[in-house]
Amino acid sequence: MDLNTIKQVARPRARSELPVWTTGDAWLAGGTWLFSEPQVHLTRLIDLADLKWPPLEVSAAGLTIAATCTIAQLDALACPRDWLAAQLINQCCRAFLASFKIWKTATVGGNLCMSLPAGPMISLTSALDGICTIWRTDGSERKVAVSFTKMPEPHELREAILQGIGDGDYHDDVHGKPFWRKHMTLRLAEEIRTELVSAGVLP
Repeated sequence: MDLNTIKQVARPRARSELPVWTTGDAWLAGGTWLFSEPQVHLTRLIDLADLKWPPLEVSAAGLTIAATCTIAQLDALACPRDWLAAQLINQCCRAFLASFKIWKTATVGGNLCMSLPAGPMISLTSALDGICTIWRTDGSERKVAVSFTKMPEPHELREAILQGIGDGDYHDDVHGKPFWRKHMTLRLAEEIRTELVSAGVLP
């Protein structure tokens, strides 16, 4: 879909070139959701492609996935033989049930940030103890762990969600209102915790 309210597309090539965020801005990575419906409130896109982040990096510490890494690139990763959970990567990629056109465009970062109901990259990174690195506007970085180090009690899980996600952080779109998203986040999180407890996944 054409976004006919866009007046400018910024293409930073380094972090120092990122423009000051203003009302009407949106990040552009794959754009599969961004271009799927009207975005009349937007006037500028900040294209992340020219930052040229390596899509995937395997090291002794694990796997680093760039926000701009596409689903196709992740699915094609040749994992080390001793990665017991390697098959989960391909399973989560195929959970999209999307065409090859989507696979080659949609990004891991986009799926995480949008928090849509179809969020297999969220499931993947939370299951594998993922840590998100967030760039702050002051030049610093913030690390946000996706999972707990031990199985939380019901009240600990609920409190962590209420403290970590403010009421204003929930999206308000065709997929659901903020109050519904908050309710379902608390409910589904507890259902998942209960299933993991019964399976003995974490101590």
